[in-house]
Amino acid sequence: MEESDLIIIHSCAVTASAEKKTRNLISKAKNSNPKAKIALMGCFVDVSKDIEKYAELNQVLPNDLKMDLASILSGEFQEHRELKFHPAYSRNMRTRSFLKIQDGCDHFCTYCTVAHARGRSRSDSIEAVLKNIQKIIDSGFKEIIFTGVNIGTFGIQNNESFTELITAVDQKFTGSGIRIRTGSIEPELLSEEIINITSKSEVIMPHFHLPLQSGCDEVLERMKRRYNTALYTEKCSLIKEKIPQAAIAADLIVGFPGETDDEFQETYDFLNSIPISYIHAFTYSDRPLAKASSFPEKVSPQTTKERMNQIVELTKAKELEFYKENLGSTRKILTESRSKDGFIFGFSDNYIKCAVDENLVGRNEVFDGRLHHIEADFVVIA
Repeated sequence: MEESDLIIIHSCAVTASAEKKTRNLISKAKNSNPKAKIALMGCFVDVSKDIEKYAELNQVLPNDLKMDLASILSGEFQEHRELKFHPAYSRNMRTRSFLKIQDGCDHFCTYCTVAHARGRSRSDSIEAVLKNIQKIIDSGFKEIIFTGVNIGTFGIQNNESFTELITAVDQKFTGSGIRIRTGSIEPELLSEEIINITSKSEVIMPHFHLPLQSGCDEVLERMKRRYNTALYTEKCSLIKEKIPQAAIAADLIVGFPGETDDEFQETYDFLNSIPISYIHAFTYSDRPLAKASSFPEKVSPQTTKERMNQIVELTKAKELEFYKENLGSTRKILTESRSKDGFIFGFSDNYIKCAVDENLVGRNEVFDGRLHHIEADFVVIA
């Protein structure tokens, strides 16, 4: 940053920790290069209550303007009011690319500020997504992850749907060798048809990411989630019925305001009872503009930490159980990186971390491997 004329900070505000990192970056940028101009863009701009206090910022761009940065800096910017969708995909990883197909959210859950920061749901067209997939394939990638804020709402502005999208993707790219992971889908938006398409597809990976947030119906209601534990159980059961070895990942918020010991225990017991493979747990943090920030009866940091420790142990047990269920099976594995001990690592189609002798396969290769035994946090291929 010391030799820069312009420093651009792309901010995040999904957690308090993310906001803290943004503030630190602003300070670091100014201290390391006092003469540089600093532009801040992204979610922090939309949700921060004190953005005007940062006198060191020369340009502040909310989410709906950040894609216009180049034209703003060149003086050619023409203001528009329409909230547009801007497609993007990553190129910094050699084996997998993250393809943004959707942005924004209409749900306004009480713990979340994303709907305020990103605006209403909007997405690319099926035709454009197919073209971007082909571009990514042509660049040498073997795996694509569909990303967005709420990808289950894909197409609502274009009279299209997420089901139509994966149907088109499956039909067009069968035989191409590309692997597609569908990213996080809200439980109420995961239809039986989507599961059926995945069960028969060689393109769509048997890997579902279903946000849970709480395993207690009373807490889910306070969160303003649009499902209950009965529906979540139904979706998990349907996945396992159609695709027995599919991976199911769940998001969880620990320490939501008012969460009692009994409610947490209910969540723990629920997680323990359903056939999930991974738990991505986060501690609750107050977010600006989110309704839960004003809720009383905040859970103490110590209690939240104790509960998180229990979830971490449960996560390890669930992952180990899933690995054991898959031992002896043959899965398609994409190699990604090498290690110092002679293994090359990658992930199976159902998202099990695997290791194979680096003399047997190269990087960025898809091969059939039999899951032989477990070592640490991965499975060794025979």
